[in-house]
Amino acid sequence: MSRQKAGPEEKLLYEFREKVMDTVGISVEAFFRMCDKKYNGVVDVEDFKNMVIKHKISMDGGTMSRVTQIMDEDCSGDITKAELYFALDIY
Repeated sequence: MSRQKAGPEEKLLYEFREKVMDTVGISVEAFFRMCDKKYNGVVDVEDFKNMVIKHKISMDGGTMSRVTQIMDEDCSGDITKAELYFALDIY
């Protein structure tokens, strides 16, 4: 059985996972928890982007916007823990 080629979303999320691990030394899940300042399982997309910049995770603006769009499945402006896990599982 052959494996399908990774789609663009899968590649973006894989690259993001690798960059977080290489730059910050933690998993995307741990990075999300670090961004969750209210400890409620929800991170504002802009706060998430600001943390990416603060921790010098190398991404251009377009790529960062696409990654957060994938994670914010319902386009609410927030990434929930459930949305994060869904995006990481599906892609």
